[in-house]
Amino acid sequence: MQNSLRTDIGILDGLIKNAAAYSDKTAIMCEKKHLSYKSLLNNSLSLAKQLNFLRSEKEEYWGIGLFLENDIQLIVNFISIVGSKAVPLLFDPSWSQEQLENIVEIYSPKLLLTSEKVLAQFKGILAHYCIINHIGNRLILQCKKTNETFKFKENMLFVGFTSGTTTLPKAYLQTHHAWKKSMAASASFFGIDNQMTVIVPGPLVHGLSLYATFEGLTVGASVIFLKKFDPSKLINLFTELTAPLSLVVVPTMLNKLIGELECETKQFNAKSFNSVKKIITAGSKLSKITSEKIETFFPKAAIYEYYGASELGFITANITSVTHPFNHSVGQVFPGVKIKITDRADKPLPVGEIGTVWVQSPYISQGYVMEADKLGFRQKGDWATVGDQGYLDLNHYLFLIGRDGDLIITGGVKCLPRRN
Repeated sequence: MQNSLRTDIGILDGLIKNAAAYSDKTAIMCEKKHLSYKSLLNNSLSLAKQLNFLRSEKEEYWGIGLFLENDIQLIVNFISIVGSKAVPLLFDPSWSQEQLENIVEIYSPKLLLTSEKVLAQFKGILAHYCIINHIGNRLILQCKKTNETFKFKENMLFVGFTSGTTTLPKAYLQTHHAWKKSMAASASFFGIDNQMTVIVPGPLVHGLSLYATFEGLTVGASVIFLKKFDPSKLINLFTELTAPLSLVVVPTMLNKLIGELECETKQFNAKSFNSVKKIITAGSKLSKITSEKIETFFPKAAIYEYYGASELGFITANITSVTHPFNHSVGQVFPGVKIKITDRADKPLPVGEIGTVWVQSPYISQGYVMEADKLGFRQKGDWATVGDQGYLDLNHYLFLIGRDGDLIITGGVKCLPRRN
């Protein structure tokens, strides 16, 4: 049965090794459900074998849509799809019916793995798919008419989608090579190891949460996520768990968590959350006020902020702790990354001059799938940019100003218009 999984790629190779080393240890947990490393591997192997039977002999690599709520089965299904030489497309249950219809029309993955709960909310999908397998709550749907214009290749790990409330989400490609290189560097930089419990309260279909989950599984940590973000459930986890904790969360969720803590502050003493050792965040710069509040509620936690992009991976990182005071930059270059700032003619600029941020990195992905979505994303040789504007100071800290197209020049000075 193990032959049904690809074992030559990072996330699966690591899972197999950890299933042998930490057989009965909890690998993933979502509220009251959990799977050990051994069970996670066995469940993934079983589904991967089933998916292989559904593959045409002509299809060496193919796409399978993954359309599930935050649950253990999302991770099991993701691993199974990757292991069966398929490429998962991460569909988001928060999409509108129209967004889903448009995505299906463009990509038309041959199979769609979903659940009764999700299907009940998106019954219109049955105009494109028919149910071919129904085991418990899990459904396997087959596309009635596939779109052959998009080709899947060996180096593709998954297709993710940027979040969009009204517009069509943009599809980006992540590769096996970039993720493997990135995880080796980030686990070391953030200090994530098999002694940690990683808490990921955000949607698993989003890059930050999915990456943190597999980073934890790669090093043998236990990973906990929630069906839906809930500050009170997070607080309960902090008080119940004794293992060293790493919280991976976007700033908006951090602010909601702090708001909940401020409402309930009389219930906790200064040592309530000493088990939280790391808070890792990305998406936007934390304010100094938020950083100070984090230090108040989580006195033992180092705050790791990183700046990156779906196309570029990690770019810079900041550490705020007792020995690293808060600063307004987005940090210094991430290990393995090089940065340069250029003018509009792509000529390097000196320290302090605002220009386009270019990145040279082993973590760069294949960018966006559709040409129309690649606005701002450019590559020249080993260097790439998404059009972000910024400058480096004398200590090589990067300060972001905005995105190309936002800047105006007045009196010879580059400015970012004020936004209300």
